Amino acid sequence: MPHDRALVAGVASTAEMQGQEVTTNVIFRDYKKVDGVQIPHTLEFEEPAFASFTIRLDSVKHNNKADAKWFKKTK
Repeated sequence: MPHDRALVAGVASTAEMQGQEVTTNVIFRDYKKVDGVQIPHTLEFEEPAFASFTIRLDSVKHNNKADAKWFKKTK
């Protein structure tokens, strides 16, 4: 019988920022299978007192070799 695995909906972490304890929530959405692995392509960061933002991934690649061009400053 196959075993269904639930996908992680998100994580919460707590850190000290500017002398205050701050909790940040990251919500994972839009899972897509990449090389047989489910990867969230939308990450929503929520920290109400400081900032909230969303990261959307167009693609994910595994086992790429590092390239110095990745770190060049763009205009």
